[in-house]
Amino acid sequence: MKRFFAVVLALLSTLMFSGCKSALPEDTSHIPQIMMFTIHNNWAWGIQQSVTVIDRDGNRHSQYCDNEKYDYKVDHMPDEWIDLKEDGWYEKLLKIAENGETGAKLSETEAGYIRKNARNFAGWSSLSVKEYIDAHTFDYGVKVLYGIYLDEDGEPSLARLACVGDTMECVDDSDAMKFVNNTGLLSMRKFT
Repeated sequence: MKRFFAVVLALLSTLMFSGCKSALPEDTSHIPQIMMFTIHNNWAWGIQQSVTVIDRDGNRHSQYCDNEKYDYKVDHMPDEWIDLKEDGWYEKLLKIAENGETGAKLSETEAGYIRKNARNFAGWSSLSVKEYIDAHTFDYGVKVLYGIYLDEDGEPSLARLACVGDTMECVDDSDAMKFVNNTGLLSMRKFT
């Protein structure tokens, strides 16, 4: 028995003094495969949509679609268009992660920061938003930052965290604002 405790003590000492933050893998079971994304819609000249997804490993993938001759009375949206009000939005995000254009991977520190804060997405999703009326950027469209969390049934759900462009707003919570600012994903604006 003493030998067992000696081995456990040696292992713990090694972990504490090795300089690594944790030898144990981080539990990501509460985080969906796609943990965050931005979606930028612009209707100024036809329609354009740019989506960037970030998976729980910090990989980034993007997709762009447009239809410059779009007539909303006659035409349908491009097949790649993601409408978050329709079923299947999460599956479309997964397809972007599989087939989209690969972007720069987040550092482990950046990805870890998002994973750590992903636990807050459900709570932040029900908070009111703070509007920044004097900070609009006309004809930019709207770029929205979303967090994704798993609801009680294990289904992906959205937390609309902030947006910039024709509409400027952020979840009205100091921790949420700090998180949005620190991600740098909406670099046009710092929220306070």
